Amino acid sequence: MKRNRVFFITLAAAVILVGVFILGMTSWEKKKTDDQQVATATLALDTVTAQMNLSQQPVKGDRKASVQIVEFGDYKCPSCKVWTDTIYPLLERDYVKTGKAAFYYMNDPFLAPDSTLAALAGEYLHKQDEGLFWRYHELMNEKQGAKKEAWANETFLIQLMEEHFPEVDQSDFQSKLQAKEFESMVNADIEVARKFEVGGTPTIFINGKMAPDGDYESLKAMIEAELQATTDESTK
Repeated sequence: MKRNRVFFITLAAAVILVGVFILGMTSWEKKKTDDQQVATATLALDTVTAQMNLSQQPVKGDRKASVQIVEFGDYKCPSCKVWTDTIYPLLERDYVKTGKAAFYYMNDPFLAPDSTLAALAGEYLHKQDEGLFWRYHELMNEKQGAKKEAWANETFLIQLMEEHFPEVDQSDFQSKLQAKEFESMVNADIEVARKFEVGGTPTIFINGKMAPDGDYESLKAMIEAELQATTDESTK
């Protein structure tokens, strides 16, 4: 009888030890998996940033924000102007200025030859100073002409520089615009647009995911989902 009792006590102790070991291994595996998921999510965003070449693009907001908003646009595109005038201000108010998101602009000049000229002028100013680029970006939307007219021509761009960018070396701008010196940068944007299957403008991406619709509520839902995912990962 005594031997049986010792046997059962020993057996129970062994079962408990095995249970504790299994529980510990399960917890360790879960933590390992969670850590891997966080690392994978971070890597995925870093990969998108690299593939879109975002480090070389003009940005509003914090480049290190957990949400990266990218617009592919054409300065001659009427829909781009509408989006910039009506939707972007809401995103800027709610996400860019609050530090939750960064906003990037990339060129996809497909409508006409002067679309490319407008993009080249923007690249020139971005090379000079990011603030100059965003001033240009706002002016080009404000002064957008008729879609069928070649309004964003060399004469228009030179006059725009003279009137609104007195700090720019005008002769340098003219010579580099005529020589299409920044064509490789515009072409790099176009290459990214093709890689991500951009089919028109404006096309908006949220952390590398193409938005099915550019309206505010749709974009807000995507942004909030990305922010929630980041919060969930950080609390694991």
